Amino acid sequence: MTIENTIVEAWHALVENSTINKKLSFHSDKGSQHVRTICRNTLKSHWKQVKQSCMSRKSDFWDDAVAEKFKKKPKNRMGMHKSSVTEAPAPMAAEQLPDALTYPPKAKALLLETVASVMKKMEEIVNKYLNEIVSLEINSTPGEVELEMLDKNVDNNKEWKNWLPIPSTVTDSELSELEEEIGHKLPDSYKKFLKTKHFYELYIAECSFCSHPINTWRAKLMEMIFDGYPSEDLIETGRIPFASWSDWGLLCFDTKAEYDNNDYPIVLWDHEVFDEFEFRYSNFESMLKELAIEHEEQKDE
Repeated sequence: MTIENTIVEAWHALVENSTINKKLSFHSDKGSQHVRTICRNTLKSHWKQVKQSCMSRKSDFWDDAVAEKFKKKPKNRMGMHKSSVTEAPAPMAAEQLPDALTYPPKAKALLLETVASVMKKMEEIVNKYLNEIVSLEINSTPGEVELEMLDKNVDNNKEWKNWLPIPSTVTDSELSELEEEIGHKLPDSYKKFLKTKHFYELYIAECSFCSHPINTWRAKLMEMIFDGYPSEDLIETGRIPFASWSDWGLLCFDTKAEYDNNDYPIVLWDHEVFDEFEFRYSNFESMLKELAIEHEEQKDE
């Protein structure tokens, strides 16, 4: 199925058989659909009456589960669920790993420069797609918004309020406390991500990151980890969920494999196949880069 024969076709059927005389909210579980050119052009003719809503609330993990169960269309039977037999490559043995402390001065300087370059690239990706959300005017959320993130340039005396991304205030001590609560160390790259920007929504391709607002970011993440889907299927098996995948799964750090800097591989968990995990990305850094490529490809379709 494509966006042309689902959303676009449904929209044309709506406008042909109905008169839009009140404001509507267009909603999709897939963030990529919000930025697809064909989708936005289709809605332009009714731009004043139609507002593109944000994606599913991050705490509403069961939003589509009931409907999907009712329709009896689990993803694996439709060919949408890939085999999860594939596992992450085994970590290198300790003796195979280079020791930065034994590097000559120039090599150590180059290593540090490389790390800084990687972190800068991550920040660029995060900032790019947060700016895209704001430029497309889909940076709104129902309910209250933290005062520090409230967009004061628009009318917020309504149910949906506009938010703006702001520099993160997350500290190293807060991250240490979070790791203690979770019972696992987090990847250095992911901790850097949490220290980059606060946001209510960030989606890149099919990935929708856990909401990260100032003041309540920790509660949001703990909710996704422990109170979203049954914890016995995820955190209790050593998988730490940190983002939703489309409308049917979660991306998780797989802590069962020991990696340098806690750079765990990332696995995909389908809520309809609760006991299987599909290897998806080698680590958080490579995931961001690959998602950015996928996102741009989807926009061009």
